[in-house]
Amino acid sequence: MDLAADTTCLYLRHAFGPRVAFVFGWAMTAVLVPSSVAFYARVTAQHLAPWLGGSPTAWSLGLLAAIAGVNLWGVRPTAWLQSAVTSLRALGLLAVAVLAARLPPGPATVAPHAGAGAAVAALVPVLWAYDGWIDVTSVAREVRRPARDVP
Repeated sequence: MDLAADTTCLYLRHAFGPRVAFVFGWAMTAVLVPSSVAFYARVTAQHLAPWLGGSPTAWSLGLLAAIAGVNLWGVRPTAWLQSAVTSLRALGLLAVAVLAARLPPGPATVAPHAGAGAAVAALVPVLWAYDGWIDVTSVAREVRRPARDVP
């Protein structure tokens, strides 16, 4: 990763100095980005394995290898894959909404008090939902037409 080219590192360098920017750049490279990619691969594999068979670990490694291969192939195939996966997610959400609207309402249940651990666990998906906007500054130099590309 070219630390001078990453906009977030530039912001941090101007605000807090070169050491903070350097540590952030290496944290992103060595820990933050790989852990999020591994997390998504593992969760996807855990959902695929019961349907398709095999171990979640094998599926995780296969997904990582396939996505890495598409990324090495080029920007256009990667953009197409991202659009296809996003479309599948949207169709899945639409299917859940349609099924929920068509099913008769069931009895209401109240969950027992689960404690602070459950509350923290419930916040994890919420925080991950905002994670993509963190990376916008990392690709700022690559965006040619922000009014068209960012929305």
